[in-house]
Amino acid sequence: MFDKLVSIGLHVARPFIGKKYRSSWPIEGTMEHLGRGETLYWCYKRFCQPIEEPQPGEGIAERFAPLTADAVVVAMDGADTCTYFEAPTPADWQAHAWATVSCAGDILATNDVLEASCVEHKGGETKKEPSLFCLPFCLSATRMFADIASFYLDADLVCANLECPVVPSLPTSGLPPRSWLKPLSLNLSAPLVQSWLAQGINLVSTANNHALDQDPEGLRATIQFLEENNCAFVGTAATAEAAANEPFYLTALGDIKVAHIAWTFSLSNHPAPAGHEYLVNYLRLNQASVDLAPLCAQVAAARAAGADIVLAHLHWGLEFEAYPNAVLIDNAHRIIEIGVDVIIGNHPHHAQPWEWHSYADGSNTQRVGLILYALGDFLSYQRGLPTNLYVSAVGRIKLAKGSDATGNERAWVSGFAPLPLFQFAVFKGRRCQDVRMLDLARLAKNDFECLLPGYGAHHKRRARKLWQLAKKLRLA
Repeated sequence: MFDKLVSIGLHVARPFIGKKYRSSWPIEGTMEHLGRGETLYWCYKRFCQPIEEPQPGEGIAERFAPLTADAVVVAMDGADTCTYFEAPTPADWQAHAWATVSCAGDILATNDVLEASCVEHKGGETKKEPSLFCLPFCLSATRMFADIASFYLDADLVCANLECPVVPSLPTSGLPPRSWLKPLSLNLSAPLVQSWLAQGINLVSTANNHALDQDPEGLRATIQFLEENNCAFVGTAATAEAAANEPFYLTALGDIKVAHIAWTFSLSNHPAPAGHEYLVNYLRLNQASVDLAPLCAQVAAARAAGADIVLAHLHWGLEFEAYPNAVLIDNAHRIIEIGVDVIIGNHPHHAQPWEWHSYADGSNTQRVGLILYALGDFLSYQRGLPTNLYVSAVGRIKLAKGSDATGNERAWVSGFAPLPLFQFAVFKGRRCQDVRMLDLARLAKNDFECLLPGYGAHHKRRARKLWQLAKKLRLA
């Protein structure tokens, strides 16, 4: 009820305060370090409208002007609607090995997703509730992925951000379970996550602001759950020894060895207990001139272990905003120049643009890094949000390994294909009956018509608006 009153008050005041909240603020934006006026700013973004204009005076809009695609890929792994962007790779390098990594945004516990998957929290229990619309977990997962499966799941490595604990012994707790005035304590249904992992997700980042929502015991239970389900994870550790001995995850994708690291900018007022900082990789990534030495050490260790490519999964940025601010862009470039090849960013719950960052390394070799500032929500749906928050993206990153004319060998990022998503949901009364991640580009190709049950005129209007936003954000 209090949330509703805040929302009404902000909408009434919108004509008077809208100008102040027109563009992004140069703030850190963490719950642990809130400045004056930041809580009201957050509420405006959440209840009225997201911030669609970048921080003024920094040339950010020009930086992220829409790109011209080098090629529109026809039937790229089954997706006939995606656009492929070639990286600015030196012409004298000839590739002899390739690999693909797909990535997605936030997997987040929300009441609507739990309902649509026949999971409810009632009386302290998580239960399946049979109904006409209720499908088994495996079929529910298949349904959610159906429109994007060929693009997202058919890759050498499939990644996402698991933005909440999975503690089978505790009741599920979705978003929002309580007022925004109190810290959240999220917990996803174990059978539901198992069904998602079974679709083909084989690596998740666990370093995020909800990692300790269920305390250190919940984090350790989540790690145990992932290990039992054969899903790799990165960003958290159950013990100090594991944190020291396994600071990254290294996997071989054919001839290309890829290392993954993960860090979060915030722990949302759930700090790790003193002496247990090893539980979550935590750096104030939204802060100007943040000390990146711990991240740098992980990159160096990964390279020493033979990594050809380093991917950094970073939980950062400001929620409900369409662009990163100047500090985040600067920190992203610093991280690439440390030796990271790809940054996969999440947290804003709003898709953001991406860019190539070119630089000369210590040996004066020209290199290019890929920065995905935020992919938006993935397996998540929250009713009542402003329309623009229902666009997100998945991406396919193409890696290559080869040599130059003198025989020098290295690996590089050779291209990137984003696929914009429309977060689609159907309700019967107040109850969510269906949630899907729809290929927004395919919808656009079909004039935003769709034969799914429950897809109505309001969905078509929303999809049309989100398609224009996706093009603005370099996602189409």
